[in-house]
Amino acid sequence: MLGLLLAAGLFAGTASAGASGVQHAQRDAEEPAPATAAKVPAAESGEPAKSSNPWVAPTRGEISSVFGMRWGAMHNGVDIANEVGTPIRAASGGTVVDSGPASGYGLWVRIDHGHGTVTTYGHVHETLVAKGQEIESGQLVATLGNRGNSTGPHLHFQVDIEGEPVDPVRFYGDPEALTDWPRESANS
Repeated sequence: MLGLLLAAGLFAGTASAGASGVQHAQRDAEEPAPATAAKVPAAESGEPAKSSNPWVAPTRGEISSVFGMRWGAMHNGVDIANEVGTPIRAASGGTVVDSGPASGYGLWVRIDHGHGTVTTYGHVHETLVAKGQEIESGQLVATLGNRGNSTGPHLHFQVDIEGEPVDPVRFYGDPEALTDWPRESANS
């Protein structure tokens, strides 16, 4: 699967991670790794094709729940806690495939990034995009909320590849890359 993703040019690059190379997307179908073991190994055969859609953090906050088994069921994403109204941004460019009410999530936004990759933003307070809308990487798509089956204000962020959920921390290669998009300088 990694070879397929690399051939398609899918990758997650992060400035905040400080990595000298590109971190590659990878599935871990057998056992999800804990957040502390989130580094994804580099490919053995060179760099992938460059993508026109860099991957950015979807919001700011703290990871409050990781990918994996939770309360006897699989938790297919990470929860990023912060205050209601915190901006949520598109992790990468793509097309909105759903925006609005969703069972269990209250409100959600789902974006198809191509190459079989879809991201989900759940428990949002307000959606700011419509189904069918083209989205750029980092574009504001929603605000963080506490809707649906939620224990407090947070973003449920999920990455699916070919319909299978993957650990977003492993996908990004660094937990901090999920929770803090690049800050603008005071002079900009």
